[in-house]
Amino acid sequence: MSINVARIKAVAVAIRNIRDHVVASDHIDAWDSTAYDKWLGMLDETTGVDGASLRIDDDDLDRADFLMHLEAAVGFLETLAENPGGEVVSLPKPRPVG
Repeated sequence: MSINVARIKAVAVAIRNIRDHVVASDHIDAWDSTAYDKWLGMLDETTGVDGASLRIDDDDLDRADFLMHLEAAVGFLETLAENPGGEVVSLPKPRPVG
């Protein structure tokens, strides 16, 4: 099974950019995860990666919770891209904390 490492890296960069925007916009308390979820949709066509398990699907997500999801997703994708031959598992859908 081959994994499209370039696509995984591209999605990680996109999510990192969303994270940077959320960090810079500290005056906004609630966030819509639509853009994040759309970028994760790019993983659906990548062999071995289920982007749906990482989606949030929330239009009123607390800033701190959203940042936690963004950080976790970037870490997961970067690790996956660095270890494409490793076993790939689907993560459960993240739940807001609180």
